[in-house]
Amino acid sequence: MKPYTYVLVREDIPLEQQMVQACHAALEAGFAFSAPEQTSSLIVCTVPDREALLAAHERLARYGIRSEMFFEPDWDMGHSALATEPLTERKKRFAMSKYPLFRAARAEADVQAIAA
Repeated sequence: MKPYTYVLVREDIPLEQQMVQACHAALEAGFAFSAPEQTSSLIVCTVPDREALLAAHERLARYGIRSEMFFEPDWDMGHSALATEPLTERKKRFAMSKYPLFRAARAEADVQAIAA
């Protein structure tokens, strides 16, 4: 079955940093988990903030989904994104459906609203 790797990134950080942090998390997961036999699709989703990211990390662990969190030491950002191991099981993939897909237009509008 085709593998899927999910990245969760915080919506409360600037759009440019969302991309950087998502890439950091994906890279860390690539180092941490064994490569699947076929290339994994990458699905980028969002969580509102740091607390939601930490809660997601705990929730994924309860579902038996391993993930790598990225901690950004600059700008007092802290935990900014996580990436899962490649998932093939339908039940584990279904657990990820709770998180909305990343949309750049929404992310930029949210950041501008927070800044105002």
